Amino acid sequence: MDRIIYIICFIFAVSKINAQTFTVSVKVTDDGIPVNNATVFIKGTSYKFSTGKSGKVNFSSALIKQKNFKLSISDVRYAAFEKEFILETNNASKDSLIIQIALDPAMLVGPDIYSNPEIVYQSKKLNVLDFEFVGENLLLLTYEKRPGHNMRLVLAGEKTDELSSHVVNEDAQKLERDYEGRLHLVCTESVYQVTVYETQIYVLREDKEEYESILKPLVDKTDEHIYFSNYAWHYPAFSYYVFNTADSSYKALKYIEDKFMLDMYRAEYKYVDTRMKLEAFRMQERTGIDKEIWAAVWNGFPNSLYYKPVYAPMFVRNDSVMMFDHYANFIYYFDESNNLLDSSAINYHLGKDGKNWKKQLMIDDVTRKIYSVFEKNGTFILAEIDARGRITRNTNLDYKYPEKIKVHNGYMYFNYRPFESQQNKYLYKQPLN
Repeated sequence: MDRIIYIICFIFAVSKINAQTFTVSVKVTDDGIPVNNATVFIKGTSYKFSTGKSGKVNFSSALIKQKNFKLSISDVRYAAFEKEFILETNNASKDSLIIQIALDPAMLVGPDIYSNPEIVYQSKKLNVLDFEFVGENLLLLTYEKRPGHNMRLVLAGEKTDELSSHVVNEDAQKLERDYEGRLHLVCTESVYQVTVYETQIYVLREDKEEYESILKPLVDKTDEHIYFSNYAWHYPAFSYYVFNTADSSYKALKYIEDKFMLDMYRAEYKYVDTRMKLEAFRMQERTGIDKEIWAAVWNGFPNSLYYKPVYAPMFVRNDSVMMFDHYANFIYYFDESNNLLDSSAINYHLGKDGKNWKKQLMIDDVTRKIYSVFEKNGTFILAEIDARGRITRNTNLDYKYPEKIKVHNGYMYFNYRPFESQQNKYLYKQPLN
C-alpha cells in the first residue's frame, strides 16, 4: 500500500513539474534600437501583443500548446518577420525564454527624391566657424573677416533671425560638449562654460587645466555609470574605464593599442645619444615608465610626420556600450552591467576603401545612428554603420570640401563657402539617405 501511495505521489509531482510555466520575453529592435508599437503574433493562436518603449513584450508559456511555435511581427515600417522557436528556457536561472528579434526596414517603392543642401544660417557680415544644437535652436561660433576677428556667439533658429548674441574677446577655437552634454567654448588661452537660458547666452570662465585633465577624459554616462579613459594624444595606447556612481568603484573595460605605432615609438630609443639614454633610464627607475617611452617623447616622435594618434571611440546606446577598436578590427559590446557581451569584426577602415577613411565616427544625438566619414577627391561620404559594424547606406555631400560635419535628427550639417567665392561661410544641411 505504501508503495502505491509513493508511486501516486511521484506521478503527481512529475505532472506538477511538467505543468509549470515560465515567462517568454520578446525584444524587438532595429539596429539595436527598441521598436515601439510593433505587433507580435503567436501563430496558430488568437494572441497578439504590442511592444512598448523598451521594444519588449512578455507572456506566459501556458499560452503556447506546442513545443515548436512561430512568432510573426507586423509593422508597416519594417519588412515582414516570421520565425520558429522552441518552447524551452534559455537563461542562466532556467526561468524564462528570452527571444531577440532584429527587424529590417521595409523596402519602399517610389520615385527617387533628390534634395540639394539648404542654407540653415547665413549672414553678410559673419562667417560660421563652429556650431552646436540647443533644443530647436543653434548656437553658432562666428567671426567677421578672418578666424579670431570680432568673434561672437550667436543663438539662432533655422532660417530665422538671430535671437541673441554674445561678444567673444578671445581667439576662440571651437565648441565642445562634455559627457553630460554641457557646452564649452574652447579658446587659445582659456575655456568657458556656455549656458543658454530661454534666448539669452551666458558664459562662465573655467579653469582650463582642470577642464583638460579632469573633465575631458570623461567620455559618456548612463544613469549609474560614468565612462572615462586615460587617452593622451602623444601615446599610441590607452584604456577605457567605468565608474559606478552607486558604490564609487571602477574597473577597466578595454585596453586599446596601435601595436605598429607603438613599435615605432619604442624604436626611437635606439637612435638617441648616450646621455638621453641615461636620463631615460633614470626616469624609468623614478617613475616606472619604460625608458623607451621617455626617449621617444624627449626626441619629439609624437610631433613627427610618422606619428598618428590612436582613434578608437566608444558610444553609449540604450544603456549598452559599443567600443570601436580600429587596431584589433573589432567592435566590442558591453551590457548594462559593463560585462563584455559580444564582438563583431569590422573592415570599413581597411583595404581600398580604408584609404579614404577620415578617422571619424559620429552619432546622431536624436536617432542614435552611427556614421563614418570618407573622402574621395574632395567629395565627403557619410556611411551609416549598423549594430554589427556593417555599412548599410551611403550619402554623398553635394558640396566639395565641407567643414565641421555633424549629424542631427537625420540630417548632416556642415560649414561651406563655394570655391573662389566672395560669399561668407554659411551653415548648410542635407538629408541623409
